[in-house]
Amino acid sequence: TISVVLVLMVLAVASSQDYSQLFAGFGPYLRQSAVMRDPRSNRGPVLFPPGPPPNNADSSGVIVGASGYGFVPPNQGKSSIGF
Repeated sequence: TISVVLVLMVLAVASSQDYSQLFAGFGPYLRQSAVMRDPRSNRGPVLFPPGPPPNNADSSGVIVGASGYGFVPPNQGKSSIGF
């Protein structure tokens, strides 16, 4: 009786899985055509307007993404770390 219960549990788990992704490339042959998207509805990427120009007078000298070096004094070329 335990093996029968085990087989029934395996069948229940296997039947509850969603295998619809296996047939994703066959579109209208296996699914309703009303579910398909209209290719004309894709309007491309969203383009945002440009931001305001940067205000260099208010800069603290912090370089975004400077890999941990953080502060660079304003109006100075390269950092003199000494390596």
